[in-house]
Amino acid sequence: MRRLAEAGALLAALLVGCEDDEIRRYRVRTIETPIRPPLRTLAAVVPKFNLVWFVKMMGPGPEVEAERARFEAFVLSLRFPKRGPRIEWTEPEGWTQGPARGMRFATFFAGSKEPRMEVSVTPLGPEAGSVLGNVNRWRRELGLSPIDEARLGAYVRRIDVDGGPAMIVDLSAGEPSRPRSPLSYMVPDGWTEITGAGSMRVAAFSIDEGGRRAEATIVVLGGDAGGVAANVNRWRGQIGLAPVDEVEVVKGLMTMRVSEIEAKMADLTGSAERILAVIVSRSGHTWFFKLQGPGELVARNKEKFESFLSSVRFEP
Repeated sequence: MRRLAEAGALLAALLVGCEDDEIRRYRVRTIETPIRPPLRTLAAVVPKFNLVWFVKMMGPGPEVEAERARFEAFVLSLRFPKRGPRIEWTEPEGWTQGPARGMRFATFFAGSKEPRMEVSVTPLGPEAGSVLGNVNRWRRELGLSPIDEARLGAYVRRIDVDGGPAMIVDLSAGEPSRPRSPLSYMVPDGWTEITGAGSMRVAAFSIDEGGRRAEATIVVLGGDAGGVAANVNRWRGQIGLAPVDEVEVVKGLMTMRVSEIEAKMADLTGSAERILAVIVSRSGHTWFFKLQGPGELVARNKEKFESFLSSVRFEP
């Protein structure tokens, strides 16, 4: 019996020893992989004289959004003297100019996070001026499939740079999350819905009168979409107005209700265009209702825009 007890004690000791050995052998360190936000590209296509100028910024979506107003203000500041192969601009606050490389005319570094995003300024010949071709090239860089001409308007917005036409392109590798609840509204007479509104637009409408055109859009983004001040300053830049601080932005906003939700409305007038924009925060998303176009045309459609807003319903 004593030998049996001794054998049992030895077996127990061996089992404990093996158990300790197993713990040491299989102890691992867990490393969390950070989730990276999807990439986004902002680009401008500016034909001027016998060249096409490209301004491009690509980076993580939230960082691009934080620099969007400055990017658009930079593009709108571009000037092309008639004599000499020169280009002039106003450098945004916080940007740093770096060396020109390769085919680039200039390089800037933007954003507060390291590594900072690059903003490139590149001139190419007129053969490089196909907007659809460039949009699909930038889409491939983001891992997106190509689009056709019919869908181009969902990602391209026309602007005026130094007295001539130009385009802003906005592409994102990640589709924005959409709220589950549907949206309903009544389309005013004279507004024509634009099919294929795009990944960020819920709906878009054109208003054509006397050869002039305005556009009404509904866009939804996650979270606060960069904040009220950043969006208002982005719209100011679209119609040639300088940015203002947050205090001035808040002073210029009007309060209204959309589907029983308190909303903020901005009324901005530039030298040629006017923007009416309403911001609605709901269920972790920000909705933007915007009317933009020639000042007189927007004024004539202001009442219809307000009627349109009063018809909006966020259904449970």
